[in-house]
Amino acid sequence: MTSMLVSSAPAESTRIPRLPKATSRTFDSQSLAGLQELFFSVCNLKICYLHHLY
Repeated sequence: MTSMLVSSAPAESTRIPRLPKATSRTFDSQSLAGLQELFFSVCNLKICYLHHLY
C-alpha cells in the first residue's frame, strides 16, 4: 500500500504544472486578437516615447 502511494504521488505532481500551460494556451487562442492589439499599442507607445526623447 505504501509503495502504491509513493508511486502515485510523483505522477500527480507532474500533472499539476501541465494544467496552467493548457489553460494559458486556450486563453491565448481565445484572446489572441486582444493580445495583438495590446502588443501593438505598447509598441506604438514605445516608438512615440523614443521619438520624444530624440
